[in-house]
Amino acid sequence: MHEVPFSIYDYTDFREALSAYYAIKKERNPRFSHRALARKLGFKSSGFFSMVVKGKTSISAETIIRFANFMQLGSHEATYFELLVRYNQAQKEDVKELLHEKLLSYRTTSATILKEDQHAFFREWYHPVIREILDYYPYRGDHEALARMVQPAIAPQEAKQSIELLERLGLIIKNKDGSFSRTDRHITTGTGLTSQETKSFARKMLMLASDALDRAPADERTASWLTMSIAKEHYPRLLDEIRSFRKRLREFSETNTDTDTVYQLNMQFFPCAKTVRRTSGDDNDA
Repeated sequence: MHEVPFSIYDYTDFREALSAYYAIKKERNPRFSHRALARKLGFKSSGFFSMVVKGKTSISAETIIRFANFMQLGSHEATYFELLVRYNQAQKEDVKELLHEKLLSYRTTSATILKEDQHAFFREWYHPVIREILDYYPYRGDHEALARMVQPAIAPQEAKQSIELLERLGLIIKNKDGSFSRTDRHITTGTGLTSQETKSFARKMLMLASDALDRAPADERTASWLTMSIAKEHYPRLLDEIRSFRKRLREFSETNTDTDTVYQLNMQFFPCAKTVRRTSGDDNDA
């Protein structure tokens, strides 16, 4: 049983998993540090963990076992973690494809890890929207009607190309009656997107949210904000709260089958003031 609330199956990048687990441990014990972790795992350098999570070095089979023990993973979880490391560190596409298939068999959710060449899905904000629309709308080839279902409306040609892309990626499937259905409940980018692509997609979703303030009726949308001062050391804990909330919404979506519309939720948590460094004799970081 885990000492901290953590699920390895929530991650498609082993570095993010390690970083998240360390953040939880640090939040529970502020004196826990990279140096303490190095001692616990038998690493000679206290900077090794930092190099791993930043992607500056790979880890060996022996180190995989050490990290699995550190995160208190069960045998099934440890196997998933090992596959995840091998997948993230693989260089050849055929090897990544094989490991990708094995990873899917170990996932406890219905998420799909997108291949690295499937960046097109995240180039336009309406691709995931159309995919969700197909959960309840009986689309059978009327691109104009589908384009009008999207808010704000898109061009019929864009709707047509989106359907072709979704089908090509295996994210939707054509039924015998000519309609389309989603193949999985949720997807995740894994390590496929670059930082620039991720930021570009996030900006498009923020612009969509801004447009909704004028486009959507007040009783069909909500916008709220909270400005607060915190100790920067508490950031990991608040980030974990956000992840927990998002996970609960995802679980609700997975069990809710009576759908009739599509909503977008954006969450941002960012600094808007400079940090005043406190003077202290304690240095718990490696």
